[in-house]
Amino acid sequence: MFSSYSLLESFRKGCGSLISNYWKEKDLFFESKDSSVFKSDFQSYIEKSKTKKGAVFFAVMRGKLAEGLDLEADTCRAMILIGVPYLAIKSKKTQAKKAFLDSQLGK
Repeated sequence: MFSSYSLLESFRKGCGSLISNYWKEKDLFFESKDSSVFKSDFQSYIEKSKTKKGAVFFAVMRGKLAEGLDLEADTCRAMILIGVPYLAIKSKKTQAKKAFLDSQLGK
């Protein structure tokens, strides 16, 4: 899973041929920004993941695959996080939210 669509696309463009050669035994799927194609892409991934060949799905954290899907048994054997999106703790927005929560929780 990638921290953003731009990081996923950079990976796909920069390493696409390397990944394709390395994983030629697997079917590769990449999450699209376009919601209209996600359902069919993910259904194809589910079907391919249950075959002997298997499949790999590259997705974005907090993207369309993030919540509400049950990835059971052969559908998901492992997950690798690339570019974990940590909060910018020094940003004004984060500081304001922290101050607000502290005031509400009595800290």
